[in-house]
Order: sequence, then C-alpha cells, then structure tokens
Amino acid sequence: MGTRYSNITLQGVSQSELVAYLSDTGLDAYVSPTIDRYTVLYDVASTGYPEAIPLSIQREENLQDLLCQYKDGQKAVAICLSSHLSKKFSCSVLAVCATSSLTLWYHLSQNGLMLDEYLTEADRHWKPGRMLNETGNGTIKGGDAKKICNAFSKEDAISQVEIILTQPIESFDSMTRHTALAKALSIHPSWVVGMNFLCCTGEDDFEAHYEANCDESDPTSDEALTLVKGTLPKVGSRLI
Repeated sequence: MGTRYSNITLQGVSQSELVAYLSDTGLDAYVSPTIDRYTVLYDVASTGYPEAIPLSIQREENLQDLLCQYKDGQKAVAICLSSHLSKKFSCSVLAVCATSSLTLWYHLSQNGLMLDEYLTEADRHWKPGRMLNETGNGTIKGGDAKKICNAFSKEDAISQVEIILTQPIESFDSMTRHTALAKALSIHPSWVVGMNFLCCTGEDDFEAHYEANCDESDPTSDEALTLVKGTLPKVGSRLI
C-alpha cells in the first residue's frame, strides 16, 4: 500500500468544539484529543469520497473547481475543509498529505485564506495555489518557514523549519520530514504522522503509526484509539 495519508490540524479549537460542529454539519470524521492547543481531524472524504463533504461546504468552497484544479481528490478535499474550518473558527489550519515515501504536501490556511503551500516533488510549472502536478523529479517548491511559523506563533522555530523544508528528498523521506515539522511547530507527531481516517477504522495500522512517535508520557495506543473513537457516535450517522 505504501505511504499515503492525510489529516488536518487546527490550532485553538478544542476537540469538543470541533466534534459539535461536525455533528451539526453532518461531516463524517474522527477527532483527536486537543493537545497543546492542537486538534487533528481525520475525515472520510479524503479517503476517496469527496461527496461526503456536506453540500453547503462544497458550494461555499467551490469543491468542484478544486477537484479540477488539483487533479487529486485527496488534496482538493483537504483544501476545501481546511479553508472552511479556518474561516469558521478564525484559526490557523494545516492540511498535510503524503502520497509516497518521498512526496509530502501541505496547505496552510488562516481565516479562510491560503497562506502557504508546499510540495516536495513538483514539476517546473507548479506554484502554490495552482494546479498540482507530481512528476517525481525531486524538485521542492513552495513552503515559507516564516509564514507557517508565524501562523502558529512559533517564530523562534523559523530557522529550524527552513532547514526541514529544504532538506533534499534523498536524505529526508516524507514521514521523517513530517515528524520533524510537527515537532518544530509543537504538534505531537504521534497524532499526525501516518495518521488518517482509515487508521481509526482499523483499515490502516493506528498502533504502528502512533507508537512510532509517542512518548512515555503519552497514552498507550489502545487508550489513544479509544479517545479518538469516542468522537464517532457524535459525528455523522454514515460511520455507524
């Protein structure tokens, strides 16, 4: 199956706030506990079901245009949801997607607007906010360390993030890069690296991804999964 996952991290929005909103809108997703002001969303739409996004959000964020523009439903869904949620909660939102062991992409939005976009394997025509073509030629494009650090009030990490974003893919695979970026932004990597909706349903390996990055002080993988799955009954009925 290889490396393929995506999730969306919100700053300053609690698990209970996010679950309540998702329940009201009918968006099917699991939600992590809130740790250090970060909460992570694992949505079903990004697993190949863009139609699972409520129609009101699809229309508001022009999902059909995004699907045409990005040629990749996973990323189009991530942009649609992160833009909407950053606007709804007036916060910074980081959508991350890894599509191979070398390819890492992120989309940073704040208050409904894109601040930054990043891709480790892009063709010469790629620009942030433009059509996404992955060619496997190893060209890193986008990624503004100052913008992403300012968005999450981590100005002291700008130099560190700059190094992380510019490391050549030959020496920095997608999950290693994501782990380093998460740590630099004070996002617990155990909740984001390798994690997606399928990990929560048992179709992917929650335990392996979580334990690869958890600390001794963190909940066990069983406890962590229980905390996430506890959001399920409060969210959309299609998951039950």
